[in-house]
Amino acid sequence: MLTLLVAVAVAETPAPDHAWDHPVVDVHTLAAVPSAQIVDVRTRLEYALAHAPGAVHIPIGQLEGRLDELDSSRPVYVMCMTGHRSIPGTKLLVGAGFEAYDVLGGFIAWSRADLPSE
Repeated sequence: MLTLLVAVAVAETPAPDHAWDHPVVDVHTLAAVPSAQIVDVRTRLEYALAHAPGAVHIPIGQLEGRLDELDSSRPVYVMCMTGHRSIPGTKLLVGAGFEAYDVLGGFIAWSRADLPSE
């Protein structure tokens, strides 16, 4: 039983930033950034149900063709539902010269942290 509890606790604890091969940010840090440029790469339905305030919706499949809609002089925070679709989005933006961060845990982490949504 103890082993199971430890495994669950470890699985829910994000690795330190240096363990990732791309820039990451947790939802609490992001929530403290005034006027953050958030790009939500989820589907239209997921975005319509709820999203972080002010988030711009660009589905992951359209991101490469819509880079001109983003302000390259400001950091970009990439959010999906759980954090998996945002990884390639973050890597794409970094490769295109943006300062971009993958939001760890995505919108589920945002919601679980009881942060505001629209």
